[in-house]
Amino acid sequence: MNAGKLIINLDVLFFNDFLMTFVLLWATAKFSGIKIHLWRIVGSALIGSFYTVILVLPWFDGLTGIIHIICHLILNLAVATLMIKIAFGSLKVNKFIKVLGYFYLITFLAGGAAFSIYFIIGSSPTQWILGWMNLGNSYGWLYFVAIILVIFIGRYGWNWIREKLHRQEYHLKFTVCINDKSVELLGLVDTGNLLKEPMTNRPVIVVEMKELNELFSPEVLKILSDEKEDVIEQLEKLLETPWYSRFRIIPFSSLGKKSGLLVGLKPDHVEIIGDEVHQIKRVILALYQGELDLMGEYQALLHPELLEAIVFEN
Repeated sequence: MNAGKLIINLDVLFFNDFLMTFVLLWATAKFSGIKIHLWRIVGSALIGSFYTVILVLPWFDGLTGIIHIICHLILNLAVATLMIKIAFGSLKVNKFIKVLGYFYLITFLAGGAAFSIYFIIGSSPTQWILGWMNLGNSYGWLYFVAIILVIFIGRYGWNWIREKLHRQEYHLKFTVCINDKSVELLGLVDTGNLLKEPMTNRPVIVVEMKELNELFSPEVLKILSDEKEDVIEQLEKLLETPWYSRFRIIPFSSLGKKSGLLVGLKPDHVEIIGDEVHQIKRVILALYQGELDLMGEYQALLHPELLEAIVFEN
């Protein structure tokens, strides 16, 4: 073997690239929420592997400078487009562009993370690339680290991003005001919450009752905290207090319970806190005795009409 020559085993290169491409496409499907068709992904990964082998062959040696770069960019985009088409079938244009973007994003994340590892441990990129192509170098294991990272991104990446987006877009702070007291809560905008107070047709916010305890007088709090009595009995006692005009009966239905009743409370107003504070008066609170979220991230389920109220300033 002549010194300084780079020996590439094309069969090993093809196998390595096929495995990585397959995992990248799988992660892209998971990230995009697309149903996985195994044989489609296998076919797409084969196309990607053939493309990688073509790149190491001396077919582009005559091209230099900007022309070389442009040709590679065009070819890379064309192959990636074909791979996405084969792997996921016909997609709408905007969905296709998004999926293609996810494919590149996951590829860059995995590659960047792997490169970061061997820079941290003191290995040069050349050593690692040689190990990747021949699986004979002590740093070749980093190739498998990249695969594990891609699997992790595909399995958990989108769930994490969706949770962050969900938290930002659908969680709202709001304040409940009664008399001279107020309590600030975090609510989840629940598109499945279509509860309305039957008499006035006002939207209902389902709230954990314990979060409102400090708003009630001792007499009212004692009645509401008595779990031995049903809603009708509680309401009969509440009507005998100075708060009688604030209470309602809210009928509801949910999975596993076709019909039920909650105690409804009419606040002075509710303030939705965003870039600006929006005051809403036409709203009813349904008092829920348990916990709405076991993680404690929100204490109320907001009616989607409240968002419209913010837009149109009710």
